[in-house]
Amino acid sequence: EVLIIPAPNARAVRHATAELAARRALSLCFSLDGLISFRSKHPQPSEHAFQFEYAPKLRLRIAGRGADPLALAMIAQAAGYGVHLQCVDEEDIAMAHAAGIDQIENLDTPSALRDPEDDAWTAFVLMFHDGTWEVPLVQQALSGDAFYIGAVGSQRTHSVRCNKLLEAGVS
Repeated sequence: EVLIIPAPNARAVRHATAELAARRALSLCFSLDGLISFRSKHPQPSEHAFQFEYAPKLRLRIAGRGADPLALAMIAQAAGYGVHLQCVDEEDIAMAHAAGIDQIENLDTPSALRDPEDDAWTAFVLMFHDGTWEVPLVQQALSGDAFYIGAVGSQRTHSVRCNKLLEAGVS
């Protein structure tokens, strides 16, 4: 079935757009007479209405150094995901800008990381092989609401990383 609303309520559309831009999920009911309302006004859609759930688009936060994080960021952006790339090297940042990556953050020092903006629609991937950055970045990710936190590396790298996290007080 297709529902076409030729003149939707502009206020409702603006509100829905603002909610998604603020990375908040929402539920809209579309009635057959063209009214758009939020779920709070229609807890259960009637047989004369359609209810749709909308969530912010998935975002991938990638922290790393070198070609691999940039390649992952480019693939994620091409797939339609939001991308937040965290880099430390000027060359990586310049290449990310040239590739048109959405959001690029220059990491200055491990002790000066800003609060993550990770939410329930964000996945975090660590692509460093540098203990100086790994522990603070994992701690940062754990303080947010990312639905996924992952890191690349061999079993040996994983073991070393886990030991460093334990030493830093991360269970």
